[in-house]
Amino acid sequence: GKIEGAFNRLAAAAGTTGAALMKAMRAASGGQISDLNLQLAANKANLLGVANSAEQLGTLMEIARDRAQKMGISTTQAFNDLVTGLGRGSALILDNLGITVSVTEANATYAASLGKTASALSDAEKKQALINAVLSQGQASLAATGGAVETAATSFARLGVAAENAKT
Repeated sequence: GKIEGAFNRLAAAAGTTGAALMKAMRAASGGQISDLNLQLAANKANLLGVANSAEQLGTLMEIARDRAQKMGISTTQAFNDLVTGLGRGSALILDNLGITVSVTEANATYAASLGKTASALSDAEKKQALINAVLSQGQASLAATGGAVETAATSFARLGVAAENAKT
């Protein structure tokens, strides 16, 4: 359908295939998000200019999974909130996930890496600065905890996803 077509075009633009991207995202989500919701999530991330590679999408998904477990929400909701927060450059939405990032610091760090001042950053660059800061913080958190943990709730979520994937 339309969603799958958009997803496959996104994968091609990222230099991979829909099947390869789906496999990476399934692994990153720990099988806790249905294929349809993974496609929707990837399309939304792309639309909001949040993830420009399969690797980045996978890392964001792992961060979302980790946050979901810590906040007691679904991985789908955590990923959507993460993408929305990054896409809109909203530190508040990210804060609701327990991700605290200084936008000022993120902009300064990214600007320095480009040889610019923070005030000279474009809106797209400011968004990228925030994404970089969240990816960096998220990866550090995942490394410290050894990645997202398996719980009874995640096993249960995986069961529901298997049933949903079988239906579609």
